[in-house]
Amino acid sequence: AVDGAKSGDLIIVGRGTYVERVVVDKYLTIRGLPGAHVTDAALQPEAGSALVRFKGTMTRGPRIERLTLDVVMSDVGVLVDPGVAHAELKFVRVHGHVTPRLPVGVQASGTLRFGFRGSRRAAADQALVSGFAVGIDLRDVRTSNVEAAVLEDNGIGVRIERGGYQLFWSEYRDNDVGLDACGLFHIDINSNRFVDNALAVRWRLCHNPTTGLAASKQVEFNHNVFEGNTANI
Repeated sequence: AVDGAKSGDLIIVGRGTYVERVVVDKYLTIRGLPGAHVTDAALQPEAGSALVRFKGTMTRGPRIERLTLDVVMSDVGVLVDPGVAHAELKFVRVHGHVTPRLPVGVQASGTLRFGFRGSRRAAADQALVSGFAVGIDLRDVRTSNVEAAVLEDNGIGVRIERGGYQLFWSEYRDNDVGLDACGLFHIDINSNRFVDNALAVRWRLCHNPTTGLAASKQVEFNHNVFEGNTANI
């Protein structure tokens, strides 16, 4: 369906389990109906592979909505290439199903804008990443939003490096590290819950190719709740 679609098309994915790796190289909206799953469980492992990849150069990035992604044989659940701007995952669940954990649930780097969003009201529209060494890995993204999401049972729930980020209304629970952050231009962390993590939040210095070691600037950290963590910050 993706290969035959035109830029701007809406693809509806019906109930069922679809075994394939998906490459999206044009502006599309892919929307799952209840019970729609995509998995690589029966495929061969490939080094550096992704279950879903947003590929190429796009000024208006693709969107995935209301799909469950079950990752078994790929290194990354969703990979966003640097040239893909304004990509968005909305009401998407990304599960890693391997022990030890697979490397990354969702990864974007060097892009203009990226969003991972759920709903604050409807449980059926939950956004979730679970079972990875790093749940969401964002680097050098100019503007990125993680909103109303659940990061659960990951080595690191969200890792962010260099860029601008808004993290709102999400729950980080049962991770080794809930949030790992370094060298950020601007970050707004507001109204999140950190529950039962070994370490809730970790701030680090990280390398900037131009200036060397860089600390975070313009940090806003408000109205966050900490419960049952071994250590908070």
